Amino acid sequence: MRTSYLLSFLFLAAGLLGLAGASSPIISADPDVNRKLLQEIAAIDPEHFARLKDNFERFRTMSPQRQEQLRQLDRQLHEEDSRTQVRLMRTLDEYAAWLTRLPDADRQRIQLANGSAERLKVVREIRDQQWLASLPKAQRDEYGAALDNRKPELLAKWRAEERTRAKEWADARQRGSELASERPLGIVNQDEFRRFVERLRPMLGPLERERLRRAEEEWQNGNMFFLARVVLELSDKHPQLSLPSHPQYAKFESLPEEYKKAIQKLPSKDAQHLRNSLLPERWPSYAIEVTDTLRRHDLAPKKQLGPATAAEFSPAIQKFIDSLPANDKQRLKAVEGRWPEYPKLLHELAREHKTALPDLTLPGDARRWELIRMRRGTALGPLPEPPAQMLERFAMQIAKDDPAGPRLSLMDPQDREVIKAKFFEKYPELLDKLRALDRQKMERKGKSKGAE
Repeated sequence: MRTSYLLSFLFLAAGLLGLAGASSPIISADPDVNRKLLQEIAAIDPEHFARLKDNFERFRTMSPQRQEQLRQLDRQLHEEDSRTQVRLMRTLDEYAAWLTRLPDADRQRIQLANGSAERLKVVREIRDQQWLASLPKAQRDEYGAALDNRKPELLAKWRAEERTRAKEWADARQRGSELASERPLGIVNQDEFRRFVERLRPMLGPLERERLRRAEEEWQNGNMFFLARVVLELSDKHPQLSLPSHPQYAKFESLPEEYKKAIQKLPSKDAQHLRNSLLPERWPSYAIEVTDTLRRHDLAPKKQLGPATAAEFSPAIQKFIDSLPANDKQRLKAVEGRWPEYPKLLHELAREHKTALPDLTLPGDARRWELIRMRRGTALGPLPEPPAQMLERFAMQIAKDDPAGPRLSLMDPQDREVIKAKFFEKYPELLDKLRALDRQKMERKGKSKGAE
C-alpha cells in the first residue's frame, strides 16, 4: 500500500500538504521519505501530527470500498496543478463544514444517496431550500403564491440579481483594497510629488513622456492610482542619481572641459558618437554613456558627473547614511568616488531598509510604495501554490517581523500573490520544483485529453 496515497481526503483536509519546516515539503512516493516528513511534523507541530493520527485511525475504520474511493480522490487531486489543488481543497473544506452544520435528516439524505449523481441532486435541492429561506419575506411570499410553472422563472431571475449584486460587492471590495493599500498620493505632499515628477521627466524617452502625460490626464480626471503606478514604474526604471541641482550634463556642450578634452582622445568613431549622441538632452543616460565609454579607454577624469560621496548629498541623505549598519557602510565605501555606482547603491539600500531618500526616491511612505510595487509584479501571472501550512506560517512571520508594515491577508487574492512572491524569494528552489511539477501534471493532462 503506497504511503502517499494512504492519506485520504481526511488527511488532505487536515493539511498534509503543509509540512511546515520540512526541507522538501513535496510528498514522495517513497515510504521512507514520507515517514521522515511525518517525524518532522511530530517534532515541529505535535498538534498537527495528532490530528493526522486521528484522521488516519478514522480512515482505517472505513470499509475497503470507501478507502479505495478516498485513495482515488487523493490520486485525482494530486494530478492537478498546485493552484487547482488549493482551490479544490478549499471547496472540500467548505463542503465538509457545510455538511457538518446540516440537520441530521438532511445529512442522512446526502449520505444515503445512491451514487454521486443522486448525491449531487440532493445537495442542490438542500442548497436551493437554504437559499430560498434566506430571501426577504416579500420574495418568499411571492414564490409561495406563484404558479408552479412560474417558480423556476422567479428563482432564475433572483439568482441573476444576486450574481449582479455579488459582482458589485466584489468590485467595491477590490476598490476598497486599492484605497487601503495604494493611498500614497492621498497622504504624500502634493507639491513634493509634483517636484519629483518634474525631475523624472527629463530622464524619459518620447514614448515614456507620452505615457506620463496620459497618466497626468487621468489624475486630473480623478484616477490618482493610475498616475501612482506609472510614476512608480518609471522611477524604478530611471532612478534619480543626483540631487536637483546636478542634472546638467545632458549633451556634449554641457560637459566639463576635462571631459570634452578626454572625448577628443577617444577613437574617432567613439568620439564622434559622443559629440553627436543619439541621446541628446537626456539625463542621466548621456552622462552614463560618456562615463562608461571613457572608463573603457582609461580616459575618465577624476571628477564625476554626479555625486559620489556622502558629503555631496543633502544633510537628510547623510543622516540616512550615518544610520546604516556597519556592513552597509562598508558596501558604500567600496564604491565611494564612483558615479553612478554610489547613488545606485543608495537606492538599493533604501529599498532594503524600506525608507525614502529625500529628493531621490518617491516622497511619502516607502512601505506603501513597496506594496504597490509588489502588487504590480503579481500581474505578470499567478505563482504556484506552496504547501498551505508553510505559507500560513510564513504570512504570520511577515506580520511579526514588520508590525508597522501593510496588513496582508491570505484570503485576499492580491495579498496572497504578494505573500507567495515573498515566500518564493526566500525559497527559490521550491518555486522551481513546484513549477516543474505543475508543468508535468499539465502535460500529462493534455496527453490524457488527446488520447480521449
